[in-house]
Amino acid sequence: MAEIQGSYDDLFSAVPGALAELLDAGDVGASVAVFVDGEPVVDVWAGFTDTDRTVPWQRDTIAGVWSVTKTMTALCALVLADRGELDLTAPVARYWPEFAAAGKDGVLVRHLLAHTAGLPDWDGPTTAEDLYDMATGQLLRVSLDTGQTTFVNAGHVCPLRLRDGQVEEITPLADLPFGVTPNPGYRLQSLDLRQGDRLILFTDGMLEPQGSEAGLSDLIQQTSDWHPRDAVRLFTETVLELSNYGLRDDATVLCLDWPAPNSPYTGHC
Repeated sequence: MAEIQGSYDDLFSAVPGALAELLDAGDVGASVAVFVDGEPVVDVWAGFTDTDRTVPWQRDTIAGVWSVTKTMTALCALVLADRGELDLTAPVARYWPEFAAAGKDGVLVRHLLAHTAGLPDWDGPTTAEDLYDMATGQLLRVSLDTGQTTFVNAGHVCPLRLRDGQVEEITPLADLPFGVTPNPGYRLQSLDLRQGDRLILFTDGMLEPQGSEAGLSDLIQQTSDWHPRDAVRLFTETVLELSNYGLRDDATVLCLDWPAPNSPYTGHC
């Protein structure tokens, strides 16, 4: 059973137990904190922060909570409704007058909580052909003198970097896909490429058989001294075989090397 770190009240022993079960079932790492009436009753963590399970999860490990904030917001709203301080059938503009702008005065609080407000929308009628003009993607500009990379991430799969034998996921800020709006304001970001690094960019199809970057990371490590051409060929052939040649999305890989001095490729036959 996974080793759980931290502390908890005996009344809440099921929480670390559930965490251990998740980790034993294959989850990589996580932490849980529970407060009751302002007092901490659970503060536990376990597992690792990386898919290769080399960096242990710590008490202060930072994790992206993603849409968990939606649950927290809904719970807070329900508590306020239970206290009579929030009317779920009232217009949102009662509590936030500026929200009524642009014809939103009829949107009710319950609409927001149920995701039925209909706010995310296109400008004007949209056809299937319009959707073909959008695409996720990444743009890179690499300085051959320094290895510094200027990077734009339009909502695409995060790249992987091989450095000193270890594969790590690079998590740049994500902007809107190309073509969603005329002037989305893409952010220029920097990627650190050093001599000896290998940068791997890929499409969603490369993740289909494994469901994560874990399988691809193993292949990247195994082919660290191969020529990029040979490595990419193995990556794509492996994914095709694992999917029984029935990929639902394209499987494309771009492998960029910044070779270290006096370290030619061993090649592969």
